[in-house]
Amino acid sequence: MKRYIPRLVDDILRFKLRSSGTVWIRGPKWCGKSTTAEQFARTVIRMQDEGSKEQNIALAKMSPAEFLRGEAPVLIDEWQVIPFIWNQIRTEVDRRDEFGQFLLTGSKQPDEAEDVDKHSGTGRIASLMMRPMSLFESGESNGIVSLESLFGGGGTPGRCDTTLRDYAFYTARGGWPISIGLDEDVVLEQAVGYVEGIIDPQMNQLLALDGTTLDPPLGMTSFHSVSSPFLTKMHVPVRDRSSSRYSPTFL
Repeated sequence: MKRYIPRLVDDILRFKLRSSGTVWIRGPKWCGKSTTAEQFARTVIRMQDEGSKEQNIALAKMSPAEFLRGEAPVLIDEWQVIPFIWNQIRTEVDRRDEFGQFLLTGSKQPDEAEDVDKHSGTGRIASLMMRPMSLFESGESNGIVSLESLFGGGGTPGRCDTTLRDYAFYTARGGWPISIGLDEDVVLEQAVGYVEGIIDPQMNQLLALDGTTLDPPLGMTSFHSVSSPFLTKMHVPVRDRSSSRYSPTFL
């Protein structure tokens, strides 16, 4: 198991647990929500675990209070699998009248989002947005230059040994914790798969409205356009469903 790499949100999460009954950690897949939450949780319920998923769902429906029992903070990972637990968490926070009781993590919005909106967690459930790792978090920036100081009219000049090629690689790789420290070819392949898996279905749904699809995958094309210093434009071949011809589109 990899060692935990401290995140910039750690202190924010620690404070929110001190000042809120529940903290909902939101953010994109792979950004480290679950791993970070586990550093603070005393009890962990993994809703994506197929070995216990159905049992957990059944218990949450039949006895939500029993489902939430455990040493606090109780982490419910991928909580959107059981969106109905939201209201019980609100009730439980009110009953216990203590902060730092629950942690929620998940990349997707719950299917019953309208029910979540209807029963607001204001005052009981705090939201925390988590992002992929910064270069400072991954140890690839020395952090000498502070944006806060720059915008505040100050700032300290500094130097680093990072090259233009390094920045191109970091951009293509992304800040996914699982990729830090691995071989370049491995992490770039992961980046391609991530982009294709997330963006391509959504783009094709939009393009389907006017009868076109992306081929080859947009993720691969986007990745190469970012990572290659020889490409100056993104070339996306678009296929018309009515024929087998491709028309090049430059973005």
